[in-house]
Amino acid sequence: VLFVIFMFFNIRMRSVTVDQAILFIWLLFYCLSLIWTPNIGQASLYIGTIIIMSSIAILCGNCYFSKNFVDTIVAFYKWCSISLAFLGVFYSEPISVDNTVRMVLTIGGVQPDPNNLVALYTIGSGLALCSLQKDSKHKVINLLGLFLCVYSILITGSRSGILILGVQFLIWIFYINRGTGV
Repeated sequence: VLFVIFMFFNIRMRSVTVDQAILFIWLLFYCLSLIWTPNIGQASLYIGTIIIMSSIAILCGNCYFSKNFVDTIVAFYKWCSISLAFLGVFYSEPISVDNTVRMVLTIGGVQPDPNNLVALYTIGSGLALCSLQKDSKHKVINLLGLFLCVYSILITGSRSGILILGVQFLIWIFYINRGTGV
């Protein structure tokens, strides 16, 4: 929310791109679909997040960000994700009484959806993997962060998480072999 407010005040109005217009139309359609949804409680869990993500995407097209600012935001995302994975290692509980194989971060009795949690963990794994190639000073820290994220992804039992990890490692290996770095 703070990032959206920041972008709103730093916006440089240009013409609206086709991508932004399509995203805005999709957002309107999504909001209108709340009228005919049978489960308004479930939909209300996602509507705020979708509005913020769409706003960020639309506003990003009209803002200028310096390289240092982008590097800072990416590092912030990486460390937030790795911190979440660290919590996941120590505070995960079975997703249900019937399914004790899938472990999910549980804080105050609240458990997120495992696939949504994996999406947050994979940000850290991908960025830590990239940092292994770029940041020679902090290889051990990035490697530890990568292992925390990978372990946290695996204990969720999410098939999409395993697939994302596989793709991340394939891309990393491809770039290492090309000699271009990630």
